[in-house]
Amino acid sequence: MTIQQLQYALAVYRAGSISAAAASLFIAQPNLSGVIRSLEEELGYPIFIRTSRGVQPTEQGIEALRQAAQIVDCHEKMCQVGSLTPRRRLRIGGISYNPVCDAFAQLCKECQNEDGLEMAFYTDDIDVSLEKLWLSEIDLAVALRGSDETDRLEKICRQKNLKLTHMADVPMVLRIGPRHPLYSAPEIRFSDFENYAMVDYNDKVFLEYPSLSALLHINPDRIVTVSDRALKNRLISETSMYSIGCKLPPRSNERFGFRCIPLDNLHYSLFVMERYDSRRGELTVQYLNLLERYLEDL
Repeated sequence: MTIQQLQYALAVYRAGSISAAAASLFIAQPNLSGVIRSLEEELGYPIFIRTSRGVQPTEQGIEALRQAAQIVDCHEKMCQVGSLTPRRRLRIGGISYNPVCDAFAQLCKECQNEDGLEMAFYTDDIDVSLEKLWLSEIDLAVALRGSDETDRLEKICRQKNLKLTHMADVPMVLRIGPRHPLYSAPEIRFSDFENYAMVDYNDKVFLEYPSLSALLHINPDRIVTVSDRALKNRLISETSMYSIGCKLPPRSNERFGFRCIPLDNLHYSLFVMERYDSRRGELTVQYLNLLERYLEDL
């Protein structure tokens, strides 16, 4: 068994087919099939089930792939031991939420003059982040989830042997900008927003309560969807549109002049996920400390 065999098996799993993996690895499909077959013969059980649509891991294969990902990750770390400037690495799969992003930006600022530094932030759907975490492609995953989604998240983490840590409960608010006609109103009634459009995300990487407008008796048919956070903030700041989402730190609201109306008893929970078999590195500890500090501002 070689590191290359394990790397190839992981490539097949990620690609979902041997032909797609062979193309990404720039090798012939028969050669890659032979590598996988040889590895399976050595292990004594099949890693993949071949189908007309590609491959699926067997039950034994899932555990084998998890072990392979750890071995490949450890091999990379071992290769760095003799380096004159040992690499420090932090790879995060997260959501586009201000405290999560701001903590990462601050960590980059504090470490910008270091050598041997590898830092990455991927804005992915939570299922993608958990898959990457399981395969040791990232070191930490961060997610915001409503109470109705927490059970599913806990179940996935148990299946993948991932540690789930609750960081904070983040209040939900209705947000308007200085050009909104109700901005200076002494009292706000949610029914007043029936005549205004709501701005929401359409990529659902940052999931928001899709039914809040209906729950608050606001017209759910007038919705503008965007996939960019900066564009969303601009629309709220420069138009009469409103949004419903997680509370932002004071400095973020001040930057755009937002007025926020609390939504009683509605919140998201912020979780971080990591592998049980991986010790927290210095950068991970630094990031989590910064994240706690930014969350305190809420």
